[in-house]
Amino acid sequence: MFTLDTNNTLLQMKWDAKSLAQLVEVVAQQKQLCYWADRGPSSLGWVNIYRYFKENNNRDFDKKQIQSKWADLKRQYYRWRDGLKQSGLGLDPESGEIDVHPVWAAAVTGVLTSIFSSTPLY
Repeated sequence: MFTLDTNNTLLQMKWDAKSLAQLVEVVAQQKQLCYWADRGPSSLGWVNIYRYFKENNNRDFDKKQIQSKWADLKRQYYRWRDGLKQSGLGLDPESGEIDVHPVWAAAVTGVLTSIFSSTPLY
C-alpha cells in the first residue's frame, strides 16, 4: 500500500526493523507448522502471514508488499551466501569465527606460503 504526502504524491511505505523482524519470525513459525511449499510458505501459510500482519502490525502492508519483501530478503540472503563462497571466506565450525581459505589469502596478499610453514615461497 502506498501513502500520500502533503502534495498528494505517492510515497512507498518503508519497512522498519520491527516489521522485518516480525516478517522473519512469522515465516519461521509457518515453516515450523509445516505450512511450507517447495520454495516458501504455502498458500495457507501466506494467509496466516497476512492475517498476522493485519492483527499485529500498525502499518498497512498489503499482500504484494509482504510477498515482495520476503522475496527481496531471500535474494539478499542468497547473494550474501554465494558471496561467501566466492570470496573464500567462511565460518570455522569449531570456533564460529570467520575463516579464510589459504589460497584466497595468498591471492589477496600476493604472498604464497606453504601449508606446513609460515615462510613465503618465492
